[in-house]
Amino acid sequence: MFEPGSLFLFYSIVLRPQALELLYLLVFILIVYVLSRSGKNGSPFKLELLFVALIVPQALEIVALAVYVAYRFHWKLMSTEGTDIALAISPYFEFSIVQLGELTLLTSVVTYAVIGKVSWREIGFKMPTTKALKTFGSVTAALIVFIAANIIIRKLPIPSGAEPTAEKTGIDQLITQVRSAATTIHMVTIVIVIVVVPVIEELFFRGLIFTSIERVSSPRIALLLQAGLFSAMHEQSAHYLRFFAFGIIAGYLFYKSRSILPSALFHATVNFAVVASGLSH
Repeated sequence: MFEPGSLFLFYSIVLRPQALELLYLLVFILIVYVLSRSGKNGSPFKLELLFVALIVPQALEIVALAVYVAYRFHWKLMSTEGTDIALAISPYFEFSIVQLGELTLLTSVVTYAVIGKVSWREIGFKMPTTKALKTFGSVTAALIVFIAANIIIRKLPIPSGAEPTAEKTGIDQLITQVRSAATTIHMVTIVIVIVVVPVIEELFFRGLIFTSIERVSSPRIALLLQAGLFSAMHEQSAHYLRFFAFGIIAGYLFYKSRSILPSALFHATVNFAVVASGLSH
């Protein structure tokens, strides 16, 4: 006999972030539509392409997770004790969720490039110019400050009730859980977070999202909107401004270089700092 509250809890833990991401992307498409109607550049950008590239992969991800939840609760008849629900959200499942999320973003980028016949160079998959590399060097100081601030924030004591440990999400929770899992999955996750995630997310947020907005509006608007979407989709409201600042810096690097390499290097360096500070606890 299942308790509705427990079943709802499990559904919300597994599906809520993905459902919110779908909502954010729908709002983003609506914003692009408004900008395309009010813009003066007469861009031939096709909103149908953007919808298919962003919404279809996200919807398929939600379906896959919903099937998993149905299998876990209805077909295997797992008990609804709190400990069993915690076991269902195991490090291995968290690992799978991260990979599925990144695969969804990559699918969006590939769909956008293939169906829209968009050049990979146009979305930043190329080497930056020498001038762009100099620009990348000019933001090194900002990168150092960002990393230092991140480490300091993580070392500060958390006030009672401000951010309960049980409610932590994202990379902090991932690192904590993976540390108690097998060594292999632990090392693979770290490599993915530092090497694979930066490339995929930069292709998606800077290569796809930034260029989509820029086609129908100005680079400044593109810079702000892609940073806002990047922050919202990371589902960490306590650190919204930090992710927004990150998105601004990464977006600026992409805009100046027209390549994802500088922003991906920046992204990888920040992820490495976060992982290193988490492992030092």
